[in-house]
Amino acid sequence: MQHIRRGDLDVCMLMTAAFWWLYFDVHARRTLERLRTAGDERGRLGRDLSYLYVLLMEAAEERRLQRADAVEEAPVGSLPAPSS
Repeated sequence: MQHIRRGDLDVCMLMTAAFWWLYFDVHARRTLERLRTAGDERGRLGRDLSYLYVLLMEAAEERRLQRADAVEEAPVGSLPAPSS
């Protein structure tokens, strides 16, 4: 099993925080403003956002199923034992 270096972990945490901030602060504000000024297009924008959400959830489920298949196909001795 590979060990994670402290610098790699720090970079991952910073990237996670940056994406969190971009999505929940910048993007959310911009989307809310766009919906407020959309007028008659509001329903279409909401519909489009819901379609994007469905695609995102489908991709996440596909990834989960791929990982589950990989675990089922792995030989018994190839997986690390759970640590307690």
